[in-house]
Amino acid sequence: MLNSIKSMKPDDRNAEIRVAGAHPISTTIMLLKIITAYDSQTKKDKELLQFAHDMAVAIESKDPVTIINKFQVIKRQRPLTNDEIAALVALKNKRKQNEVIKCAISILLGEDDAAKKMLTELPEEDRKGITNYPIYRLLANDTVLP
Repeated sequence: MLNSIKSMKPDDRNAEIRVAGAHPISTTIMLLKIITAYDSQTKKDKELLQFAHDMAVAIESKDPVTIINKFQVIKRQRPLTNDEIAALVALKNKRKQNEVIKCAISILLGEDDAAKKMLTELPEEDRKGITNYPIYRLLANDTVLP
């Protein structure tokens, strides 16, 4: 499966694909479902997380969402390096950066108080864009937002 994704043209990687007759999903949604599956495991399967990492690298583009998804997998594997942190800070500080992206990056950087504040200030629809996805699990466990 990973080789098939790698062989796709970058523009086609977010096209919907069908897996075993299931509803079509994009590679990004598939990656998020793999991360969710990993998070839900009692005994963590490192091979599943490595597959998620390999997939995240394969589908990464200049789109901030793909970059964030790669880093959320890495953060589940190990602490971020100084270079990775610098890349995230640069992405967060880009002019006209989307507030949802800034919030997600704050979560990755461990800026829990700032991320919680941003979440409460986001419109409900945007807040769900964070709280319904696996990145939200990286925020301190005491966070429960409507």
